[in-house]
Amino acid sequence: MGDPKRLRRKWKRPRKTFNTARIAADKELKRDYGFRRKKEIWRLDYAFKHLMRRARKILATKDKEAEEILMNKLIKMGLIEKKVHIEEVLNMTFEDLCERRLQTILFKKGLATTLKQARQFIAHKKVRVGEKMVNQPNYIVLKDEEDKIKLKEKKVKVVEKPKEDIKEEPRTEENVPEGENTETETNETPVTEKSVEEMKEDKTEEIKEKVKKTKPEETETKENKPVKETKTKEKKEETKEEVKETEPIEKN
Repeated sequence: MGDPKRLRRKWKRPRKTFNTARIAADKELKRDYGFRRKKEIWRLDYAFKHLMRRARKILATKDKEAEEILMNKLIKMGLIEKKVHIEEVLNMTFEDLCERRLQTILFKKGLATTLKQARQFIAHKKVRVGEKMVNQPNYIVLKDEEDKIKLKEKKVKVVEKPKEDIKEEPRTEENVPEGENTETETNETPVTEKSVEEMKEDKTEEIKEKVKKTKPEETETKENKPVKETKTKEKKEETKEEVKETEPIEKN
């Protein structure tokens, strides 16, 4: 059986990497079935070739048990509707297996408008097959699972409205419970909220009072100026008189 840790590769590269006919066929598959990279095509082609290999072996050995197992598997996958001869199994094409991909079935059922959108839904984990979530576009959908494909429903967030602030009613003698002192409450004066217009009027009155206080200071400064000038003139006159008195004394 081999080491379970060492898994086998499930795909192989083509022998001729630069074959023009194969490259053209891969481009058509990308356009028709929404493949994104060639590795996906090679992986699905490897699984298809494995089925054909089993059918050829059964045809050569004529093993009925192996034939029944293979037929039941193909019926579950939806590739055939009923048991047929093994030679008809060999007439299947690679496109028949591509039709059973999750991406193509999602598009054909109308759950997505384009193949690209169907791939986007699968990659973003929005597609469920039954109870399990599938995020592989190459997933082969069984015949029983076709009706169980659905998109994930969006969760609607319920926004709670903020609770209105409950205003406490002022306590009166009727509302005051028993055992509480009412003297302290009666002495307190209730605070009233001023309106916007009253606040504006108070500010204008304050500004006017400030202006009135500043005006008398200016008048005082103006009145003090001529007093100083008169004092200086008197001093000058006194000095002149003194000089006049000293001059005749010097002549004598």
